[in-house]
Amino acid sequence: MPLTTIADFHFIDGTDNGDDYRKLKIRTLRKEYTIDERKIINPQVVAGLFQQLADGI
Repeated sequence: MPLTTIADFHFIDGTDNGDDYRKLKIRTLRKEYTIDERKIINPQVVAGLFQQLADGI
């Protein structure tokens, strides 16, 4: 997904059986995606990338 297609994104905090986690919700003009950080090999890198994008906006 090219970054230019992203219309909006935000993080959602959650808890599952005592484990804290975050999900990244990405909205494009056509669809909305939810990415669970527990499914990403290196979630800190992905979260850091989107945090830098958010800070730059």
